[in-house]
Amino acid sequence: MSKGDTSVILVIYSVIYIPAYWVILRNFVSLQYASRIEAFATEK
Repeated sequence: MSKGDTSVILVIYSVIYIPAYWVILRNFVSLQYASRIEAFATEK
């Protein structure tokens, strides 16, 4: 394993995993907002 190989692997991992993290974060945030909107709607 040379230094170039590890950097290539890191790039591949970041390309694969960063979008997955964004999807998870977006789902989490939208769930939070949905529950807040529901609570707000049921209060009225």
